[in-house]
Amino acid sequence: MENWLYDEFRHSSVDYADPEQVAVYDERHQRFRNYKKSAEAIMAYLKLEPEAMVIDLGAGTGAFTLNAAPYYWMVYAVDVSEAI
Repeated sequence: MENWLYDEFRHSSVDYADPEQVAVYDERHQRFRNYKKSAEAIMAYLKLEPEAMVIDLGAGTGAFTLNAAPYYWMVYAVDVSEAI
């Protein structure tokens, strides 16, 4: 890769490909975030039918994806992190 090109896959902080780091992140955020409530607010705003195909871009640890999956025909989680 040319050294002047930005490497968007380079980790700039915590490595969320590590399952232990993901668990720490989710545990920490659950103290001040309600993932279920946030997902429900987004779904209510979008007013999608159950037959909808939803794409969660920048899915991170999958909090929205996991909460939305029971309500839609298909939910895709897309993130730059490698699948584990």
